[in-house]
Amino acid sequence: MLDLIEKHWESWLIYRTSLEMLCDRGYKLTEEEYNSTEELFIIRFLDRDYNKIQKKNMTILAYKKEDNKNENIIIFFSDSIKLDLEEFRTYYHIMMDNKCNHSILVYNNGKVNKYVMQLIDVLKEQKNIHIELFENDWLVHNVTRHESVSKHILLSDEEKEKLLEQYDPVGRGECFPKLLKTDPIARYYGFQKGQMIKILRPHQKQGREIYYRIVI
Repeated sequence: MLDLIEKHWESWLIYRTSLEMLCDRGYKLTEEEYNSTEELFIIRFLDRDYNKIQKKNMTILAYKKEDNKNENIIIFFSDSIKLDLEEFRTYYHIMMDNKCNHSILVYNNGKVNKYVMQLIDVLKEQKNIHIELFENDWLVHNVTRHESVSKHILLSDEEKEKLLEQYDPVGRGECFPKLLKTDPIARYYGFQKGQMIKILRPHQKQGREIYYRIVI
């Protein structure tokens, strides 16, 4: 078992970070997913005939309560050398079958067909279907678990309005420092443009300092 874990260690790390990311975004996992270990990962997903992780079986479907509605998300793990239109259509149909308008596609580094990229933009603009792309390498390590990374908290719309009324009633956020939507932390949490983020940073004397950033 130890030899198998070492060989497929990277796949396990990608899967583990994906589960952590869903939890940190507020989604609920199954008990099996929540209690995942490297040993259980090998047992669930390894095709022993080919000594290969079956990434198509790693698909994660999770739910959370958002504005009194159930919101779901699906994470797909591509095993292809290059993510092409045919594979993308398969993922899209699975989303439609599950009445899901939000997914994450995890793919081999830098290998996405340009028409897939164009289709993702079209789906977002015309059908409000949101598809995020993450490279394998990006998910090997959880960027939020590094000791130098401060805690980021998404404010509710009500909390944001109170903050704007207090500090920037005219500019409506212009006075606040900005957090790029492409920032690794913003990508991890799925922060969207216009959202307000509270950042808690350790402070030697005060215990912690509070900062705010608006996503652009």
